[in-house]
Amino acid sequence: MLQTSGVRRAVFVGVGFACLAIGAVGVVVPLLPTTPFLLAAAYLFLRSSPRWHAWLLQNRVVGGYLRAYLEEGVVPARTKVLALALLWTTLGVSVIVVGKWYVAVALLVVGVAVTVHIVLLGRGKRGR
Repeated sequence: MLQTSGVRRAVFVGVGFACLAIGAVGVVVPLLPTTPFLLAAAYLFLRSSPRWHAWLLQNRVVGGYLRAYLEEGVVPARTKVLALALLWTTLGVSVIVVGKWYVAVALLVVGVAVTVHIVLLGRGKRGR
């Protein structure tokens, strides 16, 4: 893929780091997705900086996850379980803190929808 140069390259690197930061926040905020932001960062780094792209794919925290998704379309079961555990823990705490029945119902609906999405996400090329 062709790399960009000059100002466009700097913008791509900057936006790539912004996507990486948002993706990191998405790990602990249940309704903020992580995967799309990490994929966007990988794309932007691929187009702008081979060094940062290699760093992201070799990163000990997200590198294996990204490589599996990019190469095979797979989200590891362990990642799904962790995401679901964090999702439901955060939703449960939110329901307790807010204490309103309509918030509980809304969060239950969102939680079920996100759970279905995560379970179906990245089942691999063979599963498609």
